[in-house]
Amino acid sequence: ASKKDIFPWWMIAVVVVVFMTASIVIGICMRKFCPRMCCCINTHLEELDKLEAAAPNYYSSSPSAKNLEPINPPPDDWEIGPYSLEISADRLGSGAYAVVYRGILRGIPPILKVAPSIQLSISLNANENVVAVKMAHAHASNTDLTEFQQEIAFMKSLGYHPHLASLLGCQTDPLQPCIVTEICERGDLLGLLRSEVKEDTNFLTIDDFLNISWQISDALVYLAAKNIIHRDVAARNVLVTDNKVVKLSDFGLCRFNDTFLYTTRGGRLPIKWMAPESLEFAQFSTKTDVWSYGVLLYELYSWGMSPYFAQEPEEMLNYLKQGGRLMVPECPVIIRSLMTRCWSFGPDDRPDFEEIRSTIYAILRAVNGGDGYLDVALDYCQV
Repeated sequence: ASKKDIFPWWMIAVVVVVFMTASIVIGICMRKFCPRMCCCINTHLEELDKLEAAAPNYYSSSPSAKNLEPINPPPDDWEIGPYSLEISADRLGSGAYAVVYRGILRGIPPILKVAPSIQLSISLNANENVVAVKMAHAHASNTDLTEFQQEIAFMKSLGYHPHLASLLGCQTDPLQPCIVTEICERGDLLGLLRSEVKEDTNFLTIDDFLNISWQISDALVYLAAKNIIHRDVAARNVLVTDNKVVKLSDFGLCRFNDTFLYTTRGGRLPIKWMAPESLEFAQFSTKTDVWSYGVLLYELYSWGMSPYFAQEPEEMLNYLKQGGRLMVPECPVIIRSLMTRCWSFGPDDRPDFEEIRSTIYAILRAVNGGDGYLDVALDYCQV
């Protein structure tokens, strides 16, 4: 055969070898230099077909919102570099549209760059910190991603408070954003209460409940002073450290409120924690957070029981209008009174968080002989 009839097989072999070599090199580089990416791919694939345990607590009133385009904000001083954050496969918890992993933040945390004075109030170092990393699920809709970016923006403006899960930094990748906060080793309060019932670990005792109640009220006083409505005050959104410090978290439903009432246009809402005016008119205020705080007290003193377990979500408004309320669990008489006042039908009949905090603090002072069990004279840093 002539030369032009001979097929150049050697050229194909060379191309295949070069392609395979390049693929191997790229794979090695990605695993070596992008641990975050590798971890996220693996862990998020696991989440793809899972329904989260907290999801039944939320009910959507705007299913058509799924077509919203996600926000893509420009990076700022809060941004964490791609090689400064390593995320492990150790899942700390999950919620309606996000999951939380243990992570390692290397270098100076952005919060110390934005507000250096925070160093006096928070235990962080400039080299390496174990942190909690909250990420949207792999199957998150555009609406979920938009809400997640809104939560990041909100947390930047929130400032630091010892009883809030404050922002340390973030990554605002439009397809895979994340929120980095201090880690709370014991997880969420609801899970901790239920594990105490099942396993009797004795980490929490009923004697701790007053302290926990005060810390949560302290966080809510701070939010109310900033005209912020949390809208999702519940035991599942309270995190606990090894030292029994609790931090209110999950600011995805938070809203600034320049007027007395905030009216929502829909979205996922925790029906069984909501006040009557929220259920009927979609109106929210600090006093609706007070109602939810009363439900949280029920969760606490009942050791994690689900509120209104016999009622369907669509029955709740009529049930409350007819005078139906939760059965108050065993607790101090003053807490019983506080709890039932939080569930007054009229918002003006409910106590405010200043009164709630003062009442619980007075009980603590009496129980502990006025020895200053709690330090309320903290100077909270503003970011």
